[in-house]
This record gives sequence, structure tokens and C-alpha cells, in this order.
Amino acid sequence: MVHSGVELKFSEPGWTAWTDRRGGPIGSASRLAIGTVVGEAGGSSRPRWAQYNRRLSHNESTLRHGLKEVRALAAALEATESMTEAAGVAFRRSADVGLLVGQSLESVAAASIYLVAREHGQPFPLAHVVSVSPVDRQAVKSAYSKLVREFDAAVAPPLPTAFIHRFASAVGVSQSVCRLATDIASTIVGDGVHVGQSPTGVAAAVIYGAARSCGEAVTQEDLADVAFVSVVTLSRQWQRVKTYFESSGQ
Repeated sequence: MVHSGVELKFSEPGWTAWTDRRGGPIGSASRLAIGTVVGEAGGSSRPRWAQYNRRLSHNESTLRHGLKEVRALAAALEATESMTEAAGVAFRRSADVGLLVGQSLESVAAASIYLVAREHGQPFPLAHVVSVSPVDRQAVKSAYSKLVREFDAAVAPPLPTAFIHRFASAVGVSQSVCRLATDIASTIVGDGVHVGQSPTGVAAAVIYGAARSCGEAVTQEDLADVAFVSVVTLSRQWQRVKTYFESSGQ
């Protein structure tokens, strides 16, 4: 449209002169400089993506802490690297399926390595695991039971033979004693003499008897310590083992 330069006069209601047909600026210069914030009015002051990131950060932090605890326990127990890695996998799976809910991560970490050690045929006495863990026996047992149910783990009760090598190494007896103790323990297991008895107590008693037979000195106190049983328990198991071999003529 071409403006003629002639000012038009007001002629009817609603008419506005040309010079008055101007509005103010849409926004102040400073407002435009900083940009307009979208999504604040009527919405959450905490964006959903930020909440999601915080949840991820918490879960990642929990996982890191748990895996660190697994490695610390494994080091204290002198577990093999393969066992340590498997325990880490078990802890990750536990976290993924929500087993950390209602359980401390320390108890799940201890239960993970206890379970994996049994699956590998190199079990640790539960009391040994508890002794290097910051949680108590009941907490570890509870977490272990949940892991077994969740993973449908077929874990047989440990046999005395599974503890012979570790206990023998711990008290420093010779390989000859270790081999003899393994043979004795295998015979006992084969005949079912171990049924209903403490497998760690039987293993310690067998090593004690094998050391005596080989003329090597080892005390019941030392063996009781590594087996995490009382001296009374070890002594009672030793009497059972000795009576069995005397009665069978072996």
C-alpha cells in the first residue's frame, strides 16, 4: 500500500490513525538476550530428564560400591580371580532383578561370593565370610537364601573333601599330609560317615589325623581356627574319625 502523505481523519468507530497503529516491543532487550525459558509455567521445576539422570547416577554408584565390596571380600578371603569375577556377575544380576531392595549391598556382596565359591567347589566356611564382612551372619544367610531362590541355584551341601587343600595350606602341613587327608576324607564321604556332621569340622579332624600319621606337628587349636569351629567340635570329630578307622580295620 502506498501512503499519499495526506492524513486521514477519523471517520467511524474503531478507526485508528496511521501514526497510532504501533505497539510496544514484544519483549525487553535483556529478556531477548537471555532467551525464553520453556516449560516452567504450570510444570515441574525439576525436569524429568534430570530426575532420570539422578536415578541412573544413584544406581551406578550403588553398583560401583557393591562391586568394590565384592573385590574387597575376595581379597580378604584370597579367592581366585575367576571366582571374584563370577561373584561380581552375581552381584550385578542381583541388582538388576531388585534383590538389593530390603538388603544391604554388603550382605548381597558377601552372599554372592559365598554362593559362587560353593558353585566352584571351593567353598568358604560361612563364618569365614562373615568374619571379613561388615554385616552379621543372619544378614549374609538371608541374602544368600534370596540369591539361591532367585537364580534357582542347585548348590549341594559342601563335602569335607572340598576344604582339605585350603585348610592344609593354611596350617602349613606338607603335601604328603594333604594327599593322605584327601584320601581319608574321600573314604569317609564314600561310606557316608560325614552325613549329619560339620564338613569343616570333619575336614580339620582328618588333617589332624593325617599329620599325626606323618609325624608332623599341628595343633587342634590351629586347625580349629582355620576351620572356624571350636576346639571341642574338632576334638569330637577327631574321635569319630579315629573310632571309624579303628572299627573298620583301616
